[in-house]
Order: sequence, then C-alpha cells, then structure tokens
Amino acid sequence: MNGAAPWELGRVGSPFGLKGHVRVQSFCSVPEDLFSYAPWQLKTRGGEWQEVAVREWRPHGQGFVALLDCASDPESARTLSGALIGVRRADLPPAGEDEIYLEDLVGFEVIGLNGVNLGQVCRISLQGSAPLLVVGDPA
Repeated sequence: MNGAAPWELGRVGSPFGLKGHVRVQSFCSVPEDLFSYAPWQLKTRGGEWQEVAVREWRPHGQGFVALLDCASDPESARTLSGALIGVRRADLPPAGEDEIYLEDLVGFEVIGLNGVNLGQVCRISLQGSAPLLVVGDPA
C-alpha cells in the first residue's frame, strides 16, 4: 500500500466457529463505528497492510465477531489473529465542525507553562483509557 500507514482502529482476535469468523476488538469510542469504515486494512505478521472487506459482523460478548473476505475456515482465520485493523485517512468521513481527528495533532508544537516549547507531537498512543500525546524534541 502506498502513502501513510492506515489509522489503527481495532485488532483481530482468535478464530470463532467453523466458517472463518474472527473475534474483533474495536478501539473506536463508539465500538460499532469500526464497522462503518470500509475497506479495512489488516497489518499482516510481515508488517505489510492488506485490504480486506467485512462480509458480516455481529456483537459477541464484550466485542464482535466478523467474517472477512480473506478467511473461509478456522485455519485461514487463525493466520489473522493479532492483526491490526486500520483505515486509510482518505476512507474516513470528514471531521465535523469544531472536531478533529487525534492524528491531526501529529506535528503540532506543544507549549507548556510560561511559553516553554515542550516539543512536537510525534504520535498518539491509544493503549490506555485515554489517548496520550507522545511528544519529542522539535526538529
């Protein structure tokens, strides 16, 4: 895939059932929103992004179960376990009025108290309960 890496919005879990379904974890603030974005990009174990389509999905427990066009049995679904789910920026809807995507903050300078330049936003980490801005030295 050319261009910037897709925005990571979820992760593929373990296989589910006999038809190639997989468990899916959403990183979206409204978890179901993950399924409104298409096409998905999956980051394979080799580090490459691969475009896939969601054929069907449903809520299951605290997550979701989905059938992707690249898996038709438990063995092919198992190869997807742990893959990150991304969406290209061009495939996201525009931000609403007075809204931004967190990733749009990357590259902005962070100014602290008394006008001290703390660095630039290098990336956004969504690992915990709230997004974290990772700040580094300005170039």
